[in-house]
Amino acid sequence: MKIAVFLSDKGHTIPFDKEGIVKIFEKNKHIWTVYKEIPFEVDKSKGIQGVRQQIKEIVNLLEKSHAVVAAKVTGLPYTILEMEGYNIWEIEGKPNEFLEYVLEEEQKESLKEKDGSKESVVISMPQKINTNGDYYINLKEEQEKNSAVTSKQLLLPFLKKAIFYQLEVICGHIPPWFEKEFESLGLDKEVEKINDNEYKVMITRKTFKN
Repeated sequence: MKIAVFLSDKGHTIPFDKEGIVKIFEKNKHIWTVYKEIPFEVDKSKGIQGVRQQIKEIVNLLEKSHAVVAAKVTGLPYTILEMEGYNIWEIEGKPNEFLEYVLEEEQKESLKEKDGSKESVVISMPQKINTNGDYYINLKEEQEKNSAVTSKQLLLPFLKKAIFYQLEVICGHIPPWFEKEFESLGLDKEVEKINDNEYKVMITRKTFKN
């Protein structure tokens, strides 16, 4: 499976419409390698038709990567990628922090497909908020957007696969699965009650503590 990632020259994900480079990653024998690199820049001075053509040219160079990762994908780029059948991920960070997570979730989604068809989706995950490995997610907001998604679906793949120092979680209650999973994953938590309907949970790995 190939995953296309839009990156700055410093190796961090950037919005689709910013100047940078697309790296197409492929996993071979348990190692992620760069299959292809594509410089890109969208010249907005060429008008809507010119921008549309530039985006299509970039998409055509992705060689049908199964997933596309950028810090943000909206408007015309999103529409074109969706029409071409790509799964769109909005993630901030470096590839080594999320490639395994994206691969695992894409494989799960593939197993669910029964008729061979699929829809492009934007999949949220905890967002990186600084260069220290700190992440943030508001479970209340995510579940308001999609009432069918559970806290376990939103958090557990990230907690198992992602490289992070600290994760801040805002939630309406403390998920009951935390205790068992945190013990097996070597995680600690500190809980702060913000009000009767909201909690802040700071999650860290025990190995990072003194």
